[in-house]
Amino acid sequence: MQLKIRLLAVLGIVALSACQCEPPPEEEDAGEGSDAAHGTDAGHDAGRDAGAEAGRDAGGDSGTALLCVPGLVEVTADITADTVWDRCLYVIKNNITVSRGANLVIWPDVVVKFDGPYNLMLQAELTSPATDGASLSANGSAEHPIVFTSFKDDSAGGDSNGDGAATRPAAGDWSHIVLASGTVMSLKHATVRYGDDAVTDLGATHYTVVIEDSTFEHNAGYGADLRHASVVGQIIDSVFRNNDRPLRIDGVFNLGTSNTFENNARNAIFISGFTGTAELTTHAWQETEVPFVLDAASNVEITRGHTLGIGPGVVVKLPGHSLQLQGEQATPAVAGAILVVSGTVEHPVIFTSLKDDSVGGDSNGDGATTAPARADWYHIGLYSGSRLSMSHATVRYGNDAVYAASSSGYSANLDSVRFEHNAGYAVDLPNAEHTSRLANCTFADNEKPLRWDGAIDLGQSNAFSSNDQNGIFVSQFNGVSLTRQHVWDETEVPFVVGSTANVEIPAGHALTVMPDVAIKLLGYSLQLQGAMTGSGIPGAVLEVSGTSDHVVHFTSLRDDAVKGDTDGDSGVTAPARSDWNHIGMYGGSTLRMRHAAISYGDDAIYQIGTDEVLVQLDHVTLLHNANHALRAPRVLPDSNVTNCHFADNAWPMMWNGAIDLGVSNSFGNNDFNAIHLREFDGVASALNHRWEETDVPFVTGYSSNLEITAGHTLTIAPGVVVKLDGHSLHLMGGTVGAVAGAIMLAQGMAENPVVFTSFKDDTAGGDTNHDGTVSAPLAGDWYHLGLYGSAQMTLQHAQVRYGSDAIYGIGSGGYQLTIAGGEVAHSAEDGIDVGSGSGSLSGTYIHHNAGYGINFHTAANAGNYSQVGLTFDSNTLGHIHAP
Repeated sequence: MQLKIRLLAVLGIVALSACQCEPPPEEEDAGEGSDAAHGTDAGHDAGRDAGAEAGRDAGGDSGTALLCVPGLVEVTADITADTVWDRCLYVIKNNITVSRGANLVIWPDVVVKFDGPYNLMLQAELTSPATDGASLSANGSAEHPIVFTSFKDDSAGGDSNGDGAATRPAAGDWSHIVLASGTVMSLKHATVRYGDDAVTDLGATHYTVVIEDSTFEHNAGYGADLRHASVVGQIIDSVFRNNDRPLRIDGVFNLGTSNTFENNARNAIFISGFTGTAELTTHAWQETEVPFVLDAASNVEITRGHTLGIGPGVVVKLPGHSLQLQGEQATPAVAGAILVVSGTVEHPVIFTSLKDDSVGGDSNGDGATTAPARADWYHIGLYSGSRLSMSHATVRYGNDAVYAASSSGYSANLDSVRFEHNAGYAVDLPNAEHTSRLANCTFADNEKPLRWDGAIDLGQSNAFSSNDQNGIFVSQFNGVSLTRQHVWDETEVPFVVGSTANVEIPAGHALTVMPDVAIKLLGYSLQLQGAMTGSGIPGAVLEVSGTSDHVVHFTSLRDDAVKGDTDGDSGVTAPARSDWNHIGMYGGSTLRMRHAAISYGDDAIYQIGTDEVLVQLDHVTLLHNANHALRAPRVLPDSNVTNCHFADNAWPMMWNGAIDLGVSNSFGNNDFNAIHLREFDGVASALNHRWEETDVPFVTGYSSNLEITAGHTLTIAPGVVVKLDGHSLHLMGGTVGAVAGAIMLAQGMAENPVVFTSFKDDTAGGDTNHDGTVSAPLAGDWYHLGLYGSAQMTLQHAQVRYGSDAIYGIGSGGYQLTIAGGEVAHSAEDGIDVGSGSGSLSGTYIHHNAGYGINFHTAANAGNYSQVGLTFDSNTLGHIHAP
């Protein structure tokens, strides 16, 4: 019978037949308060026939016949067995416990008053020996409600304390109805008022509560504090008014929308946690009359394996801490938590600060004393395996408001969400899964709007305004993304790359940057990973596709001239060379760039390592870079640089001598205003090469010799200046019967010669070493133009000066040297030193060399060279040596 009553009570259908419907046998000498705990009293013998009139005197003028038995019972003893309270008034005189295994049933029309700060406590279940927790069934009706109230409340049960109007009831006059683990409570058509946390679990768990059509009012703490109520229970069609706080529940409890909340000091539904031990795994927050307030002492976690849905118009307030989505579990396998936020255009979901009175009212009950501010709460945190879907919502006053609490493995789909007034990043999801999306979102007045995975396309549907650092911050490029083609096309704000580390485009992936996009960097680099030869995966590709009207910019984060004040310092810092490192290229990677501007880097475009890369630049401006604006000495044959402008860099470029540059590029005001050649890549498919840029000199020998590869021909056009800073320019010999030696044709003209000279020689090509007049060229500043084996060198109207053995035949090979016109001067040793080989020397002025003008070594070798119209002057050891 006990179990049956408990189950019926839970279902809310305890019938009178389940109670002691007839009055108990009349007891002799039953004085007032006798057997109080079991529901008998002195007025019992008046019987139910005393009628409605007597009932009205005890229970108020209800206008209907009372169901309770008129009379008053003082309750002073614990309830240890099944008990029915059927008298119209019970006064609790001290703390009362309903013992485990016992059921207390209260009839309609009954008034229960607490004469002091006392509790009515339901005792917890026992596991050994197994004993059910206590149960309370207080099921009235619309016409015959049940009331729990203060002893001073004359409006229910009359003037029970007999003092007229001398005392008035107040919130906190009594303490609690207390539920413990394993207990059951059913309140229907009941009113609970003037308590302190009037119905509470005091932190107990695993109890069942059913509240229907009931009213909680004038309570000092919570009207009902049910932090761990089982989801098999319910709270529906009830009213919470004039309490300090109306209701606290567990986040898994599905409340629905049928309850009413009026004039509570802190008018909200308070969420204490999210236990995840509930029988159900799908939960819904739908109440829109008041906000949900996350009222835990620490973060609230949606438990793995559970889904929380938040419906249109719901407001969620956070006083601090976070709402976190627990990650997946491998053993046993449990999926990560899911949060689905489903607002509408007319009724968005709002996540905000507890201090935000503009939505959901004054939920912290302080009037206008406090105002909301950035970082009032932390974030909606995602762990690995969790999922967030959010549409038509507003998120404000957080700190990294939507945040990756785990480094990877989560997904977020955000559509039509407004992020405003957040500290840190409004959205900080740097390594989201490829299924993530962000569209039609607005970012306004945040510290930083967004940190996102560079491999997930954003499109152009999002809006950004008045953020302190107004940019899209990219700190990852998720190489596990299924798609390998990525596009950056947002033009309203710049992409900010490498705020904490280099960003790498993975091998096998291609990123396209669309017109008018800006990319800003401060420190660090954007790097293109190289080919993975063992697995056949090609190197990364960066395709920069600007137009003449909509240039793509790579620049410093401090550059306010491009897309505004992205670092948020109102112009306090100015951009400078070396603010960032480079666009770094590993072997096998590809950079194609047109109509772009690159500013304030170090080696702004930089080949890393020794393996070749493909670089194709057209209409690119490279400005204000600290080292080489372009540093790519080993590039593939299809590489090219055309129509580019280099200005105010330390060095404009370091390039491969085998890749023709033409004359379309321009150079202005670079510190070392020259084309720096470090390699001559002999594996290039083209065998014929031209140096024809005359705007600046070519500089070789910066750290090693430059070798023109066997089988290749280099033509140097009129007016070209080649400067050497130590070391040599070598023409490599061929292989007998296979590969011919290298050929160099320096084809100057009398009025426009080719010049080979010292790096310090400002008279040709300008002040290339950027020291003004501090240094002057000297004999021996560089070594020689050297010929190996079967190499061939033709100098036509060329000037060669300040070398060591300036023109030098190396070894005994059959090289060929032809000099026609020009001069050879200021060598530290011989002007021309050819101990073997053959050739033709004519019309050349050979002077001021510290050794011989020409050293043939032997008379026989001198006979291998025709000598016509040579002029000599001031060669220290003599003009010709041919013993």
